[in-house]
Amino acid sequence: MSDVKISLTSWIEKEKNNEFIKKDVDTMIDAGWHDWFCKDSALYMRLKKMIGMVKAAAASELVDPDNSYIFFKNNAPMSGGTYDSFSICSLDGSQDVIFWITAKCGHADEAVIVRAPNFGNEFNLLTSGGNANDIKRFFKQVTPEQLERMIALQNTDK
Repeated sequence: MSDVKISLTSWIEKEKNNEFIKKDVDTMIDAGWHDWFCKDSALYMRLKKMIGMVKAAAASELVDPDNSYIFFKNNAPMSGGTYDSFSICSLDGSQDVIFWITAKCGHADEAVIVRAPNFGNEFNLLTSGGNANDIKRFFKQVTPEQLERMIALQNTDK
């Protein structure tokens, strides 16, 4: 069990080499689980559902997999059911969240929310509605230039 943050590139390689298939808590912590409210035994299946989205994000032009890391969280909102999310963060000293992603939000039915940092703790909602396939499509289709335009448009509305 380690608290060392590894690059997203290394994480994908470890996943490809089946290093996260053991279902024990130590393995799930090594896989990046940070916090959870579900049973320990549920973490593996929850992780498995997010792997495709993680790989799509890492393969996109929007994420530098060599200079970012990932962590997973099982969220328990005050209203609604628990849901899983993952954050892609800068591997530099800032550890800033670059994207926060969930395929199913407990605040609304089946919402897909992808956020990118704006200023400080403010975030831009980039897309909502849909499912995990929509998240994968977002990362395959959106270019850095389009992302900048999306954020700029939202900031003019503030």
